[in-house]
Amino acid sequence: MEDWQEWQIRADQIAAELGAEIDKFEQDYPSGDDADINLRAFWPRFRDLKERVRVAPAIRLEDKLSLERRLRPLGNRAYKAQQAAAARSSERREELLGQIAALRATAESETFPRTLRMMRRDFDRIRESFDSGPALVSADRQAVWEAWREANQFSWQRLQEMWSSNEAVLQGILSEARQQLEKGNSGAARQAVGRFFESLKSHEAKQESINAMKVQADEIRREADSVEERKTIERAPSVKTQAVPTSEAWRVDL
Repeated sequence: MEDWQEWQIRADQIAAELGAEIDKFEQDYPSGDDADINLRAFWPRFRDLKERVRVAPAIRLEDKLSLERRLRPLGNRAYKAQQAAAARSSERREELLGQIAALRATAESETFPRTLRMMRRDFDRIRESFDSGPALVSADRQAVWEAWREANQFSWQRLQEMWSSNEAVLQGILSEARQQLEKGNSGAARQAVGRFFESLKSHEAKQESINAMKVQADEIRREADSVEERKTIERAPSVKTQAVPTSEAWRVDL
């Protein structure tokens, strides 16, 4: 057998092997709903197979053209599927960005810490929804993630500022109570402590700060009670017993 004949046999074998791989490729990606195509897995495999057909050594021109014609519709289908996926991703991106913008606007105008604190659940819910519905392409996912992170951080920072402001108000009431106590005004100190506990209903702050201030308030109240008790004792009239002469006491007994 001549060398050229052996070479031709080998070229035909290569063409047959490539044809079998394309058969398998067509089975893995049958015609139908292009939305089901896993593009991440498709394109590397498609490009590798296309390149091997292009550089296949000495296969017949008609065989190469036939293989390329079989690959072309597969590539076209994937391209159309990619365009459709990009359109669905764009719609999903705009939907998520709208939800994030609405939450951020609410956080910007909200004046109650409790509402801001509860909104973190809404942020978590949106974050979890990134992986539901139409898949986001890389660029759209990055845009949504950055918008979500900025809005979430803004909400958290605003909550921290409200907590700090409320803590300053509460601490100011306790400082007033302490000053009144130092002046000996136990009644005014007790009233300030009562105002502090009443203000807790409308001035939410960090729980650890609230706990520490409650300890201060209880201490001030106990000290005010002690001052009040001492004043009561000091105001009580003292009863003096009159001395009776011994002779008078003897006469009484007799």
